[in-house]
Amino acid sequence: MLVLPRIQANPYRVLQISVNATLAECRKAATGMRRAAMLGLAKTDEADLLCLGQAPRTELDVRAALGRLENPAQRI
Repeated sequence: MLVLPRIQANPYRVLQISVNATLAECRKAATGMRRAAMLGLAKTDEADLLCLGQAPRTELDVRAALGRLENPAQRI
């Protein structure tokens, strides 16, 4: 199954947060994800929908996801 990269790298999916998460919750999730990525402990969850492919969770991917969510125009 072909999945678009923008679906795989959806910031909500990367950070494992709800679409109605506040900016503070986004930052908190990103901090935990970055820490896990640095320690090599990034894990998948049953909510990841592996049929859409593995969600990228390197430190760079997490920073990019948070950057998109901090920008109101890209958050939508």
